[in-house]
Amino acid sequence: AMFKRVQKMHILRNNVIIAFDGEYSDFTCICEELDRIFTNAFFDVNARDESCFMDDNSLMTASATFNYLRCWLYNARTDMKPLWNNIVVVGMQDGKP
Repeated sequence: AMFKRVQKMHILRNNVIIAFDGEYSDFTCICEELDRIFTNAFFDVNARDESCFMDDNSLMTASATFNYLRCWLYNARTDMKPLWNNIVVVGMQDGKP
């Protein structure tokens, strides 16, 4: 209980929240990466139809976020640069948790 006032959750837009346990500096790295992904999600400057890019990035669901994190964290481990966190991803999609 060394860091009692540390925020243990991070809100990614309005439909996805991640929570963690473990190394805080690693979690901030994860949050920065996810914020970058959510900011640029599905935005292709060459696309003729930008209707798929919505302000809430609703296409980046909790499931998609989890799968992205799973792959990214696996690659970090195989590169011998693991991030020391347990992460929970929660969200709503089509009215279902």
